[in-house]
Formats: sequence, C-alpha cells, structure tokens
Amino acid sequence: MKPLHTDIDNSDDCEEGYAPASDSDSEGGDSVDDAEAADCGHCLGSWSKEGRPIFVWPPLAGSRKWFPGGRWVLLWAGPMLLAGLSFLLQNFQLRIGTWYYVHDMLQHELAYTYTGSNVSLNNTIELTVGTYPNDPSFGSLQDPVTARLGPFEDVSISALDVLAALFPLIFVVTAIAQDSALTWTRVMLCFSVLAIGKGLFGWITVEPDSKGWTGCRARLAPGKYPVEWYAEQRSLWELLMMDPTSRLCADMMYSGHTYFVAIFALGLHENVRKAFRLHNWWVRLGFETLVTLAWIFQQGFEVYFVLKSRFHYSADVVMATFLAYILYTNGMIAAVAKWWTSPSHARIHAFLKEEPDLGVNSQWVEAMQPRATISPGCCCCDGQEYLYSRRQLMQIMHRIGKATSKLDDRDHLKLVKDQKMLVREAAGMLHERSVAPAMCGM
Repeated sequence: MKPLHTDIDNSDDCEEGYAPASDSDSEGGDSVDDAEAADCGHCLGSWSKEGRPIFVWPPLAGSRKWFPGGRWVLLWAGPMLLAGLSFLLQNFQLRIGTWYYVHDMLQHELAYTYTGSNVSLNNTIELTVGTYPNDPSFGSLQDPVTARLGPFEDVSISALDVLAALFPLIFVVTAIAQDSALTWTRVMLCFSVLAIGKGLFGWITVEPDSKGWTGCRARLAPGKYPVEWYAEQRSLWELLMMDPTSRLCADMMYSGHTYFVAIFALGLHENVRKAFRLHNWWVRLGFETLVTLAWIFQQGFEVYFVLKSRFHYSADVVMATFLAYILYTNGMIAAVAKWWTSPSHARIHAFLKEEPDLGVNSQWVEAMQPRATISPGCCCCDGQEYLYSRRQLMQIMHRIGKATSKLDDRDHLKLVKDQKMLVREAAGMLHERSVAPAMCGM
C-alpha cells in the first residue's frame, strides 16, 4: 500500500508533454490549456485504477505503516478517549446545572403561590409556557416556533435515538474501512469541544427546563436521584460520582441529540467525498447529496418530535446545528487534526527511500502539504479549502524561486524578488520585523 498516491501525481506522460505557456496564456494568468487538461485526464484515469482503493485491506494498513511500533493504536485511540472523557465531563457539568435548577424551582415554590388572575384572557395568544402549574411546560421559556407545531405530544425519544445512531455507526465503519485517521480525529475533536461546551452552558446560566418543573419532577422520580436527593446540599465529588446514566433536568442549551448527529453526518459526508474523489463529478455529487438528504430527513423528523414533546427549545436545536458546522469547518481544529495524524519527517524520508520508483522529490512533497484541509460539508463542485501558514508560503516561494532561477528573466514563469514582494503584499503577510522570534517556527 502506498498512501502517498493520494497526494502525489505520477503522471509522467503529462509532464513530458508540457510546453511553455503562450502569450495569450500569460495574459489570462490563471487559464489552463484544454488540450493539456485532456491529456492529464487520461493520466488521472490510470491513477484512479492503480492508486489507492476506496477501502483498505487489511484494516488500518496505512496507519500501521506510517505509525509503526504500536503508535497507530494511539493514533486512533487517543482522539476517541478524548471524546469519551469530554462526554463524561459534559454529564458532570449537566448534573451541576440540574442541582441548581432544582434548588431554584424549590425556592420559587416556597416564595410564590398560584392564585389565579383577574385579568381578562379574552385576547391572549397561545403560549408554550402553559397557563396552570400542571400544564406541560409550565414555567418554561416561551418558544414561538414550537407553538406553531401544535399542542404538546408525549413522544418516546428512545426510538429517535436508535435512528440517530445510524450516522455515527456508518461513519465509524467507513472511517476504519478507508483508514481515514484524519477525518476520525477531526470528528472526535469537534465532538469533544461540543460536549464540554454543552456541559458548560448547562450550569453557567441555568435555563428553565423546556418541559417545565412538573416534567422535571416526573423525569427524576423513577431514578436513584429524585428531586428530594437534589434538594440537599451536595459536594462536587458527590455529583461527580453519580450514576452516569441518571436523568437530568434543564440541560437545554444546546441540543445533544442534534449536535451528536450533525457532527457525525459531516464526517460521513467527508468520507463519501474522499471515497469518490477520483470519479466523475456527478457520481461524487450524487453520493454526497444522498448523505445530505438522509441527514436532513433524519434531523427534520427528530427535531419535529423533540419540539412537540418539549424535550428541547427550538433555539437549542438551531444552535447545536450551527455550532457543529462552524466547528467542523474551523481551521484550528483542522490544523490540530492534521498535526496529530501527520507522520514524522524522518518516516516520510524513509518511505521515499523505500519507494525509489515513485520518483518524488521529498522537498516538494513537504513544501506543498497544507497545514490543514477544510471541507465545507456541502455538495459543492469544488468543496475543499487548503490552509497554509506564512512560513509555508515563504518556503514554497523560496523553492519555486530556486527552481526557476536559471530561466531567462523574460520568462513569465520565473519567480523574481519583485513578484515575491507583490505576492506578500496581496496576501497581507507580516514582515519579518513584525514576527516575534518565538513565532518564527510557526
């Protein structure tokens, strides 16, 4: 197996057919000769037949090759353990939020008694907060979107959980089958941030439970930790050592069901894109669209019943989807995932020595590797973005300048000092004097 086939162009025939650009090409700047593109098309076709297959066998063969000596286990297990610890930390923080919510509502019961109202109710509007203490969601926040869906309907969320589990299950299978440690790490990092964030928002500002105080009481009553247990003074250690499967209240902002499905659906979308990236564009877009439509259908079905049963506010669902998307397309998370899954320079050099037939200059391979790759998660014709640091761009320009130094000064392909300065100015790059010494290695 040769994982570098996914990034290295072995189209020697195309390179031999290269000819300097004409004057018309130089005026266009970014134009590409159609004949040259057609010639390279047949090279890409042969590459797709002989290069890396969609699924890797034996499983994780590439990870074992690039991270020998058992380090491949840490490569895959590390992000998963981080996600698991983050999920436990989320639930611990949500118990703190539940404790605060129970005390808040108990003090409200002592301070306030419902006595009715003399105000005329002839011109009132329908609210989701209920009118009387025993009404569903009494004491919750008003949710106009949920009100539009009609009256309260008690729905079993467990059935929806089974449907939601399909996305993480298919993602795990495809990630391992493709040996895609990068996407695996990126999803686990996003999951960790979302889990810790949900727990944090659950107690720094305690929102009323969307099912109201009556719904919270009923939810906690059958378990080991009813309202009476939460009503006592509890230490952080006691909350930490609670049964991790115990029920919670007021874990509102943001929806765990929604972010859980969304982040794995985005990862599955990227796995599908990688699997079909060498096929015709309409084939790739077709499969990507299929995943997207499945996610929209599943989420639409689940969100409808989640809101109807007052399991969450509509703001919780929208915020979860929004955060999952902006985190998955975040450059810093993508860069950390790339750093974690990148083999050492020594391992890359050793591989290139082991595979002399590749005919690859390791300097170009290293220079052109982006710091991170971002997939917008949509069915775009060209849905990939690449991030390069200032240092990387400087190295690329330096090597291009060195490679073209022997060209005639009138050759528009020669990268001279003035062109480098223009590139730096257009990109808004920091000058050397403005870069701190500690940052020079970045």
